Amino acid sequence: GYDIVTHVLLAHGRNRCELVSYINKDIWEYHLDGKEGIRNLILLATFILDTLKDPVLARQAFQIAVDLVGERDLKNRILLGRLDSLGNAIVMAEALSKRNSTDSATPGA
Repeated sequence: GYDIVTHVLLAHGRNRCELVSYINKDIWEYHLDGKEGIRNLILLATFILDTLKDPVLARQAFQIAVDLVGERDLKNRILLGRLDSLGNAIVMAEALSKRNSTDSATPGA
């Protein structure tokens, strides 16, 4: 009879923010408001891509940021530029990952 509540947090320097909360594995609440929320998603996706080397998970965080930009019709050029750069980095990482998996599947490679 217990609910499991999970909070996903992002720590950047001395700052900490909550990104999303789940109850029993279902999204309960996003904590992503305006430019600050999108900035935090960009930081999270960049960390996932650069440190965890996981382009699939990075793309998921990136897509949430893109969706929020569209929903809120944000025009901040700095954020949009960072989002574009991140999208390009994810595409390159996905291509590299795909090439590496193809090379390792080829005998004698």
